[in-house]
Amino acid sequence: MLRGYFLEAVPDPAPAPVPEPATVLLLGAGLGALGLMKKKHSDLTAAPPHLRRCEN
Repeated sequence: MLRGYFLEAVPDPAPAPVPEPATVLLLGAGLGALGLMKKKHSDLTAAPPHLRRCEN
């Protein structure tokens, strides 16, 4: 027989904090800017059509 073991009422943990709308907006703007920078950089590194090699 087990003595001294019993169930206690455990309070619920505090809910996770919800991010503020401004934080989500700043994060989205930063990710969007990174995406645009990557797109612009990839466009600049591509060779213009008249300098591309024809592979026949």
